Amino acid sequence: MKENERLAWFNVPVNEAGEKEMEYMDYLDNSSPNIQEFSFPYRYNRFLLHLYFDFNKEFNIIIDDCENERLKKEDVPKALAMAIAFKENANDDETKEAASKLIEILSFAKEHNSLVEFWF
Repeated sequence: MKENERLAWFNVPVNEAGEKEMEYMDYLDNSSPNIQEFSFPYRYNRFLLHLYFDFNKEFNIIIDDCENERLKKEDVPKALAMAIAFKENANDDETKEAASKLIEILSFAKEHNSLVEFWF
């Protein structure tokens, strides 16, 4: 699969049942009404590498291609603020577009007081 066809996935449970389901979710069939699934072109990750590095450092996580990672719900508001600042400082349209998509995901998670799973 070409990079421009590949997607990066993000899962946000919308309630406590969704959080429990994510512990045992079969990623080949994740059509639960308790989990909101987001995606964007995988190539966007290239534009977000510096932001991911900052998330890793700030929240003691590792967002990379090797494994899934979860951003705790208590860290989502700060991650959202960091993503907004990142977008405001971006110098090109593709980085701004990628940041906008991530901001959409983090905003949804914040509204639902929920975590975000990065699944690449």
